[in-house]
Amino acid sequence: MVLVNYKRAVSGSAFFLLMAILFSCDEVLFVNCSECVTDQLEEAYIKISHDLNTSGVDITIYSGNIKDSVIFGSYRTFGKTSYFRVLLNNCYIVTAEYNIEGKRYVAVNTVMPKVTLEEEQCNDPCYFVYNRDVDLRLKYLN
Repeated sequence: MVLVNYKRAVSGSAFFLLMAILFSCDEVLFVNCSECVTDQLEEAYIKISHDLNTSGVDITIYSGNIKDSVIFGSYRTFGKTSYFRVLLNNCYIVTAEYNIEGKRYVAVNTVMPKVTLEEEQCNDPCYFVYNRDVDLRLKYLN
């Protein structure tokens, strides 16, 4: 019985340590070679996921901290996904404002798109942009 508990504790600790190592690194583990480009990039598109709303969703992108109120761009969209071109290696705060049944909901998330030179996973060396997805979908509505 003690041996079973010991095995469980060791395997749980090993799993936790492996997950911590995999997800704490700033490096990209898997590269989609079809999204690689041969020229070094200074800009990239961030992918913004939001809920479908027939009255539209107001998207605002802030450069740096939201408290500084430096608006990098804003627009209204009616789809579930939109894209916006930003500079690499900069922090952006992205907000989505929903108006549902007379109530205002705001979703906030942050993104810092980065680029890496991939030399091993693809056939030819190429540049791959990562950390560019922003999820602004509403989780719960009361």
